[in-house]
Amino acid sequence: MSRKQTTGKRSKAALQAKAALHAVKYEPVWVQGRLIRVPPPPLSAFTIPAFCAAFDMSERYYYLLRERGEGPKEMRMGSRVLISIDAVAKWQTAREKATA
Repeated sequence: MSRKQTTGKRSKAALQAKAALHAVKYEPVWVQGRLIRVPPPPLSAFTIPAFCAAFDMSERYYYLLRERGEGPKEMRMGSRVLISIDAVAKWQTAREKATA
């Protein structure tokens, strides 16, 4: 009898964030009397679930990296915690140097 293969489970928020990253939603805009659909402006910051989904890591691992001081810099806007695109680029560069 064969055993079921076990896989890691992702949180619902992480799955939704990953789906949102890949779904291009066009917004209707009026231009010279005509309604056209244009893509939204580029992403300027990630939420923690969106960041984890984009880099295929669990949120628990993200918090572990943050505790160690190896996570990207965060910014707070009210009660929201965001990670800017620049902070992500610097974090990626630092991770590449650390593993090289």
